[in-house]
Amino acid sequence: MPDDIQWTDPFSRLRLPEERSERTSFEMAELQLLFSGPLFTEHRFPLGAHGAAGFWLPVLALFTGARQAELGSLAANNVQVDAETNVPLIYFISERARGKRLKTEASERVVPVHPEVMRLGFMSYVAARGEADGQDAWLFPSVSPDKGRAGIPAWSQWFGRYLRTAGVTNKAKVFHSFRHTVKDALRRGRADHEAREALIGHAQQGTVSWGYGAPAMLARFTAAGLLDAINRINYPGLDLSRVKPLGLLSLPRCA
Repeated sequence: MPDDIQWTDPFSRLRLPEERSERTSFEMAELQLLFSGPLFTEHRFPLGAHGAAGFWLPVLALFTGARQAELGSLAANNVQVDAETNVPLIYFISERARGKRLKTEASERVVPVHPEVMRLGFMSYVAARGEADGQDAWLFPSVSPDKGRAGIPAWSQWFGRYLRTAGVTNKAKVFHSFRHTVKDALRRGRADHEAREALIGHAQQGTVSWGYGAPAMLARFTAAGLLDAINRINYPGLDLSRVKPLGLLSLPRCA
């Protein structure tokens, strides 16, 4: 349907039975294996990692629960600092003109940057991308939507192989497992149920709807409230102290 035509989807509440997904959360030992590899500790990037994407997509997924396509579609101007609270925020939004599409209406959301992601230099990386190619520049240009099958689909296949070589041999553990892992962490940290559903991008069910999108989320929960929920993401037993910050842009070393 053209964007300028108002319409209501008559099938919006229709759901077909589907098989239960075999994807499961990562165990702490599996996360330790992954983030102890030279890609994260020495910035030795395999060719299939597509440079900084190989580092940042798993790190961001571990602290946002975002899907790989959502992360690969981020631009520099999708990361902004809230003027009132000084909280850095990641905006997951659709831009059809640039090929950015989200899975559902509820997927359009805003997620604060976790302190651990800050420590690893994400905001410096974002600033460097914006300064290098403008504020609408893709954060990870080699896996951006305009790369088609050579972008995220190819990267996803590489990451699946990388997981196995890192020692995560359970085939039920894939990139989407980060999403389940974050859900578990938010639940374990006793984050507000409604806030954590919004952060993950789930449709609100059984409650009064507050609407969708970043503005609605900020109005409903505030940036400070969302940050409180994100700060509850914690992984007991996972040591990320050896992960080397990747702030400034540089030519990655090939493994």
